[in-house]
Amino acid sequence: MELTLAAQAIRPYRAEDFPAVAAVYDAAKLDEFQFEPTRFTLLPLAQDKERLAAFAQCDAIVYTCYGAIVGFAASSEDTLRALFVAPTCRGKGVGRSLLQAMLARLPGDVRLNVAASNHVAQAMYRGAGFEPTGTVEQAYNGLPVLYTTMSLARGQGA
Repeated sequence: MELTLAAQAIRPYRAEDFPAVAAVYDAAKLDEFQFEPTRFTLLPLAQDKERLAAFAQCDAIVYTCYGAIVGFAASSEDTLRALFVAPTCRGKGVGRSLLQAMLARLPGDVRLNVAASNHVAQAMYRGAGFEPTGTVEQAYNGLPVLYTTMSLARGQGA
């Protein structure tokens, strides 16, 4: 699926997109933890073996603006694994557009984990119908992070 709006497009990820996707991830990742009490150090995507392996198993889409990748989303089975937008492009509907496009690719219920302290992202997901279902602790670059698990119940016919 390719969505074109003037100079913007959402299209499937291609292997040659990796440098631009990694640049978006690297620019945006630490913002996920901006309200955490712990100070995190960026582990670039190209060096993060765990996340790189997970990304390789995902279905991904990219959001382009005048041909430049400014955001991406990735899913695996019924789980949204990643959604990142370049900091300079936030607040312009890129994240919501990526979320809607990814949800259109995923049948049935969808789940995700979002940093418990990231209330901005949680508000976007709530606006799309996701509800908190619990918490889970995971690590980023060796440090623990509490995540809120969220779920969008759509049933099998969605």
